[in-house]
Formats: sequence, structure tokens, C-alpha cells
Amino acid sequence: MKFLNYFFQNQNPQNESQKNIKSSKTYQQTLKLESQILNQYSGLTLGESIEIKDVYFNFRNTETFIHTLECGKQNQEVMVLVHGYGGSAVTYYQILKQLSEKYHVFAIDIIGMGLSDRQNFNVDNDTRSIIDFFVESINQWRIQLSLEQFVLVGHSFGGYISANYTVKYSEQVTELFLLSPMAGTQTNPFESLIDENDFQRYVNNQPFLQKMILKYVRKQHNTKTTIQDLTRKWFVPSKFIIGKALNKKIHTNNKTEKQLWQNYFNNLYQLPESTDHFIHGLITFPFIQAKLSIEQQFEENLNKINQTVHFYFGDSDWMDSTGCIRLSKKLKSTFRYIENASHQLYFDQPQTIANLLLNPYLNYFY
Repeated sequence: MKFLNYFFQNQNPQNESQKNIKSSKTYQQTLKLESQILNQYSGLTLGESIEIKDVYFNFRNTETFIHTLECGKQNQEVMVLVHGYGGSAVTYYQILKQLSEKYHVFAIDIIGMGLSDRQNFNVDNDTRSIIDFFVESINQWRIQLSLEQFVLVGHSFGGYISANYTVKYSEQVTELFLLSPMAGTQTNPFESLIDENDFQRYVNNQPFLQKMILKYVRKQHNTKTTIQDLTRKWFVPSKFIIGKALNKKIHTNNKTEKQLWQNYFNNLYQLPESTDHFIHGLITFPFIQAKLSIEQQFEENLNKINQTVHFYFGDSDWMDSTGCIRLSKKLKSTFRYIENASHQLYFDQPQTIANLLLNPYLNYFY
């Protein structure tokens, strides 16, 4: 019985409204865990060298907020960090202290994710509308804080949003760092499986087991399944899976630190779903093909991209880097594979990433 309780407890989300998310027990528990992670393991002191705050603004005739970490207030140059899908600003915890020695750093939770507002935002289900929603939310956040120009850093999904922000608001971005960005490569029309008919033809030619797996994943895509949906299914041992994933991601022998992270993500994925399902309007599964890639967006707006763009991928990264390699030859840019790193660059090699964000030409050979 204890074995079953370990796997299946807390599978059902608490009855917490999206509108009053901050008053919910799970939200407050997650916020407390975030504070503990930062205070104990970032090298910064909460309330002194790092601040947790919510930036409120009016967005599409609705009051909303973006959860924000701020440090390095003594510095003039500003750096904004945007996390990947399923993550949050606190995942940058290992590099915040070093970055704050040079920059006034803001790390944000993307709207509808992390500890930001989780309203049921109404957005048209087309790729450009979804991009515009995320880009405009960040710009309204920027305006509320009176930020004029900044260095922009985005990882994975956050890299995709950061790249699109730079296309639209190039004058605000002085330098762009894309850490293993999602959807960097334009989908080859001859290999595209975005159309359902093309996908079905491809699947029908696969071995039985692979066919079943591909069909299942595609069904989850078509129904816009999110991490929350998966972790809340009664038959999914979510705590066990999250724990295993964190053991690979969090490179520490400190059991307390690992437990804090596991508790943090267990709570985070129990919060009401909001914008997570929008990812299905940007890419298709199971092959992560871009409906509108960074490569295409930049190609169409080369005259707007005047700042230097830095592309970083892990040397064992599963994200497709070919489009970014092609772009690096057309832009003022650098491209680099980070040794002994996977897709989670700043977890795998935090010191290297921090050094490169502070000095991208450090030991760099083109």
C-alpha cells in the first residue's frame, strides 16, 4: 500500500481557480520552495541581493502579472532571462549570482507558466497569434518596468519567444543569446509531417510498435495535452518520473537540494493549466517540426536584426541546430557547441554558460 501511495498520491489537482491563483495553497507552497532554492543555493540572499516580485500590467484589457526575479540592481546594463517549456525563472539559479556582478538581471516566468498569472487567456489558435501573445506580454512587462534596452537570453521555448521578440522589437534588444532554441530550423517541405495526411502516410509505413507510439504521441498533440495533463493521470507515477528527470538535470549530491527541486516541480505541475497548450500551435509532435521557425522569421527580417546573435547548443543536444548554423553565416553572430552538455545547457554546464553570457568571445574560435 505504501508503494502505491508513493506513486499515486496527489495525482488530482486541487480545486484552485485560475483567477485567484496567488491565494491558493499550492501556489503559496511553490513560492516558498522557490524562495528556499534561491536563498540556499543561488549564492544570493533573498531580500538583499535578490528580490522576488510580481510585475502587474494591463494586457488585452485584463490585469495580469509576470512573476519576476531581480538581482544586480547596482548595475546599469540590463539582462533578461527567459526559461524553457515546463520550467521557470528559478531554473537559472546557478548562474544568477555571476551574471548579477555585471548586469541588472531580470529572470521572468513566462505568462501562464511558472508562478506568473494563470488565467484562461483567449488567443486565436494560429501560430502568429500565439507568437504575438507571448511577445506582447513581455513587451508590456518591459514597459511597466521602464526598461529601454537589454541583453535578451532565452532557452528552448524561451529562446523561440526571445527570437521572435527581437524580430518585432529589435530596437530594445542590444544582444541576443539563444540557448538551444526550440524551432530554430525551417521544416523541409519534402519531409514535413505537419499536415495530418502526410503524417498518417508516414506512420503507416512504420513497424507496428513504432506506429502505435507515434500515433499515441500525435493524439496527445492533437488534443493539446500538456505536462499538467500527463502528470495528473491516475496511472502516471508523476512523482517518480519527476524525481528521475531531476536526478539527470540537477547535478548535485546534496539530497536536500534535490528534494527541494522535486517538491517544487511536484507543486508547480499541480497549478491550473493556462498557456502551456499553446506550444501545440507552434510545433508539431512527435518530431518537433516548426510551423514558423526562427530561421524563417530571421530570413524574412534580416534587415531588422542588427545586434549580435549568439547560438549555443549542447554537444549531445537533441534540438535541431542546422537552421541556426545557416543563420549564423548570414547574421552578425557566433555559434558554439558546449562540451559535455545536452539540451539543458545551464544545468549541465552553468559555469561555462555564465562565462559566455558575460563574455561570448571567451576562448571562441569561429
